[in-house]
Amino acid sequence: MLTLKIAIADRNDEYLERLAAVLDDYTDLRLFTYDDTDSLTRDIEMGKFQVLLLDPSMYRGDLPLDNLAAVIILSGDSRIPSDCERMPKIRKYQRISAIYQRILEICSELIPDSGIAGRSGAASVISFCSPIGGCGKTTAALIAAAKLASLRYRVFYLNLESFPSDGCYLPQDSANGMSALLERINQTPNSSNEDKQNSLTMFMQSCLLTKADGFYYMKHFDSPNDYDAMSVKELETLITIARKSGSFDVVIVDSGSTFDEKLRTIFKLSDQIVLVEKPDPISVIKLESFYSQNFILDEFGDKMKRLLNFDNGQNVSIATNLPRIGRMSAVMGADSASLIINKSGGAEAEFARLLME
Repeated sequence: MLTLKIAIADRNDEYLERLAAVLDDYTDLRLFTYDDTDSLTRDIEMGKFQVLLLDPSMYRGDLPLDNLAAVIILSGDSRIPSDCERMPKIRKYQRISAIYQRILEICSELIPDSGIAGRSGAASVISFCSPIGGCGKTTAALIAAAKLASLRYRVFYLNLESFPSDGCYLPQDSANGMSALLERINQTPNSSNEDKQNSLTMFMQSCLLTKADGFYYMKHFDSPNDYDAMSVKELETLITIARKSGSFDVVIVDSGSTFDEKLRTIFKLSDQIVLVEKPDPISVIKLESFYSQNFILDEFGDKMKRLLNFDNGQNVSIATNLPRIGRMSAVMGADSASLIINKSGGAEAEFARLLME
């Protein structure tokens, strides 16, 4: 996880205390607070922090601001000195979560070499897919994500559908999302460079939304065209930065249904692949056609597990040796959000825990 040492300097002690109390909950920040310029000057010279959030009332011409990687002006109460006009700015009086996101967005541009600290190792990538439509693939992926988050895993749900349907459960109220991240990836073509990866990781973190403790996601692509325009290389970068960020224990990928080069790439980058099944006769025909494709099973079969959705208690036989990891019963009349909440807390979501064993 990217760790930033950030100082907040403001003469308003009440605002300083409130802002610091909330930002301190973000584990990727280490905070220092100042309400006098003498101690602020001393600690800048000592290199105690990288980034300074500065209220204009605390500005002095002799502050050694050149020693810092980034200075961000807190705009709101005081007139901004002419020396600070070109510095990036954040509005003081807004949701503190928005202030946090804006900090990461600015720092992703100014200090991409901030380094990675915290947990080592990469997240597990589990993709959900199906060759059939209407099988509840997205519902199953969301149930798995919610269940794992409830078990204290840090989960990133990544929707890679052209026409996503998870908005019934996940609010999309964010200025930046998948399209903005893809644009940033396009702007950093040498994404194998560690500094560039750090920059992309930090920008991704600035875009994250939260459904519950440990459950993270991003706003959809603004348009299906943005998904279609994404290259395989950009898709690899997207999944890699999510996997290697250190911010998550597991990445749940909700993929499309067409076996094209992008889905093949998702399969290659996945540790496990959950194939969501439906027991009606037409779905069974499609599933058996998919399972008969030896070129797919030869390459990815050892990663694949089956999940039967809309289980009606009948023993439907499908010609495959792939193991089944769980079943979810059909529920009539429930809205999607309630269904996800209820099933993620029940025994039918046990398949999610088994995926982590």
